[in-house]
Amino acid sequence: MNKTPIIIVGMARSGTTLAANILGYHEGLKLVIEPHLLWRTGNFHFLSDDEYNLKESNIKRIRNILLKLAAKKRLLEKSPINSLRPNLVYEVFP
Repeated sequence: MNKTPIIIVGMARSGTTLAANILGYHEGLKLVIEPHLLWRTGNFHFLSDDEYNLKESNIKRIRNILLKLAAKKRLLEKSPINSLRPNLVYEVFP
């Protein structure tokens, strides 16, 4: 089975929750919805969501926690706010 994470990114109110919920019914996927605090790891000193520090320690922590949440399943993560920080998402899951 492919273990590459599925990250749903889209603007708020665009159907991302519906898409995530439909995909989340698959028994091989673990759905994680909007873990805002996790994506802000190491970046709480910034006021806006589109400002962040790409420190390797922050990137590894986010990746490791999300993959641990998924356990033996494939990660399916949905956070519309990630549309403001695509570089961070790419660094966490290139």
